[in-house]
Amino acid sequence: MRTELRQRDVKLRPGQLIHSPINNMQYRVSERLGAGGFGVAYRVAQLTGPRPLRREYCLKITNHQTAWHREAYFGDLMKEVPGVIRVYESFVWLRRGSRKPLYCLKTELAEGGDLASWLDCHREPWKEARATREIIKLLRTVKLLHESGRFIATSLPEMSL
Repeated sequence: MRTELRQRDVKLRPGQLIHSPINNMQYRVSERLGAGGFGVAYRVAQLTGPRPLRREYCLKITNHQTAWHREAYFGDLMKEVPGVIRVYESFVWLRRGSRKPLYCLKTELAEGGDLASWLDCHREPWKEARATREIIKLLRTVKLLHESGRFIATSLPEMSL
């Protein structure tokens, strides 16, 4: 129920402009990419500011401040980890005429979509060498999270083999 309320509260329309007060950049919403426990994700184009790293980004929006802080923190912590979606910016956005702030994360756009979508399109099994490389990347990421003091692998039983 809480997720549904957050998603309704952060509904944006294509063409809508979003302004970051942190770096004075402006973004235009092009489409809704999906939604989950964090909030809603949109494809956006950066319109202003220095030459963008990319033409399009993912803008994740929520009204849940704690989730936003947590994801921004871990995004910064893992910014140099290969294979992890990069978080470029976090900011609070106050829509015109609204008293409720929205919390935004500008991230790298995952062209392949989420993991479930990617797996639907790539049904062939991986060769052993690739599976080994991917497991090593995953374990390095879990190690980094564990070393940060904010994550204990045993606290997530669904991750156990």
